Amino acid sequence: MKDTEERSHNLLEPCLLLLLSEKPTHGYDLARKVAECGFFEREKIDAGTVYRTLRQLEKEGLVRSLWETEGPGPAKRVYEFTPKAVEALAGWADIVEEIVQRLKGFHQQLAKFRRPAER
Repeated sequence: MKDTEERSHNLLEPCLLLLLSEKPTHGYDLARKVAECGFFEREKIDAGTVYRTLRQLEKEGLVRSLWETEGPGPAKRVYEFTPKAVEALAGWADIVEEIVQRLKGFHQQLAKFRRPAER
């Protein structure tokens, strides 16, 4: 598994892991729900990027997939969270906390440049 800090620029990974921590689901549903994380616009997230990220997460042992053959329509690959993903999300929580602290300081410095109506 890559060091989480190396991937801190890619918030799609922790977003997918968080969604999968709630319940196993298929990639199409994840691509639709990824906007809920607040970093992606539904219209702008590429489903191919979601699937590539899911495959990488599976390769690293953070998610696993199973084929769901029951129900109407074609078989669907369902992804689920693994115990190994808990540690990865803990690393992401540390990174995000550090980013938040840095942004707070930056935000305070920028505050003096706000337009009068926004103060």
